[in-house]
Amino acid sequence: TFAQAGIPGSTAFPLRIQQNGAFYGVFHFVEKGDDHLLKRTGLDPDGALYKMYLPMTGAYAGVAEKKTRQREDFSDLQELIDGCNLTGAARRQFLYDHIDVPEMVNFLATINLVQNEDCCYYKNYFLYRDSNKTKEWQMLPWDLDLTFGRTFGFMVVNGVQVNGYYNTNIYWTNAYYLQKRPSPVGAADFIGQDHVVAEALWSVPEIYQMFLRRWTTVHEQFLQKP
Repeated sequence: TFAQAGIPGSTAFPLRIQQNGAFYGVFHFVEKGDDHLLKRTGLDPDGALYKMYLPMTGAYAGVAEKKTRQREDFSDLQELIDGCNLTGAARRQFLYDHIDVPEMVNFLATINLVQNEDCCYYKNYFLYRDSNKTKEWQMLPWDLDLTFGRTFGFMVVNGVQVNGYYNTNIYWTNAYYLQKRPSPVGAADFIGQDHVVAEALWSVPEIYQMFLRRWTTVHEQFLQKP
């Protein structure tokens, strides 16, 4: 879905595995995030790629893991956080100068389309900066098992309650339908709420309108028209 929407991301596909001439199982190949992924998707492999693990309240090793440019510290990530925490005209100018706005809008629209309830407040995505050329940031998808109606929850198996991915039911709602909170521009909840970059983008009226338009077009492309 992300590839067809025009967003860089890992190659992933199922594999039937044979062992000693007999069927062994079905597994999934998932391309890891590194400089090879960047090169394959047409991005500069020498750009800064971060795998995110914690909320972006500050830039340090626990928040993110550097996949490239490991010779550097986290100061570029801290600059992004500080810029998105600006207000008014200063924040708007920072966003247009330092973020690939069309790509970010495309990512946020598509992550909401697939309803990934395990992203993006604190984990399960990549941040990428074109460090050598535009200096702009992008978001790339990762860990998409809880999408298209799959949720993390409880299920009883053989009389025992287990917690995790064992619930095979498909739901039309998830946490983002059940927890409503107005965004800075008066919107309903979206995946990306409380994420410093997403909230900064949505605080700019014309960028928020761009997001809504793209969200509509990916719905019509992959699901159906209203």
